Amino acid sequence: MFYLARAFASEDDAAATADFDQMWELPTVARRFRIITALWGVCLVAEALGRTLLAITVPTTLFLIVSPILNWGVIGALLWYTSMFTRASEQRVIALVEADPTLAPGLEVR
Repeated sequence: MFYLARAFASEDDAAATADFDQMWELPTVARRFRIITALWGVCLVAEALGRTLLAITVPTTLFLIVSPILNWGVIGALLWYTSMFTRASEQRVIALVEADPTLAPGLEVR
C-alpha cells in the first residue's frame, strides 16, 4: 500500500516521491501501512472466497446479481475504513511529533 499511495501522491515528481519516502521514518507510519496492507489482503481474499462459494452454490443469475454488490461493498468498506484509519493515524503522528520534534527533524507541522 505504501508504494501505491506514493504513486498516487507523487505523480512522477521526484521531490514529492522523496518527501513521501521520508514519511516512512515518522513514528507509527510503517505500522499503519502494514496494518492497512494486511487488512486489504485478508478482506480481498475473503471476498474472493465468498464469491467462489457463491458461484458454486447459487444459480448463475443470482450470482451475477450478488457478486458485483459484494465486490463493491467490500471495496467501498475498505476505502472508507482506510481513510478513517489514515486520518486518525496522521493525527497521532502529528501529536507525537509536536510532543517531540526530534522524531522528525525538518518536518513542518501544520
